[in-house]
Amino acid sequence: MQPRLRKGRIAGRKLYWLYDYNETIRSILYRFKGCGDYELKDAFFANQRWWMRLRFHGYTIVPVPSFGERDARRGFNHVRAMFSSLDLPVVDRLVKTADVKQADLHLLERRKIGRHIRLSNGPSLEGKKVLLVDDLCTTGSTIRACVSLLDKCHPKKIVVFTMGRTLRD
Repeated sequence: MQPRLRKGRIAGRKLYWLYDYNETIRSILYRFKGCGDYELKDAFFANQRWWMRLRFHGYTIVPVPSFGERDARRGFNHVRAMFSSLDLPVVDRLVKTADVKQADLHLLERRKIGRHIRLSNGPSLEGKKVLLVDDLCTTGSTIRACVSLLDKCHPKKIVVFTMGRTLRD
């Protein structure tokens, strides 16, 4: 499947994604994330890696957090692994404080996900260009919560990039 870059906006920021979330992407993502098939990490951006490196040169990656214990069970953080091939600096400034799985929540509950994400101490993002990354954007609730938190760090710019996006009418 040949990915095609798509663009939009979310939380007043540019949003890029490569894949429309469908059964094929769901299956591959489940193998990677749910079954711990770490070797798939480079497959998601294989054909776009060069463009992404050029486009986001000078950016600092901030991954959307997953719950630490879930990462420990899996053996890796799936978002960090997925975007590692870009060879950009990564700063973990966001922490998920509860094991809340978005897929298990109704729309109204998803909008409250910000209750379970907080800023952590770490390197300053003030004046930096931030690339907020996640595997999927479905309702956008998590991304909106993360952008709101990152705004408190006074970055120069925040751009959002997700591997996939659920499109709704």
